[in-house]
Amino acid sequence: MKTKTLNRNFILLIIGQASSMFGTVLLKFTVSLLILDLTRSARALKNLCKRE
Repeated sequence: MKTKTLNRNFILLIIGQASSMFGTVLLKFTVSLLILDLTRSARALKNLCKRE
């Protein structure tokens, strides 16, 4: 019984990490689009990407 709980918790951890990674990537993408839209400058977007 203990191994089933451990296995279930591990699967939940992996799902949580995957969804967190997806959210991080989505945030970076949308912030990039926002900067491009607000500044109308590819240079500002390039400077943002260079920092990471």
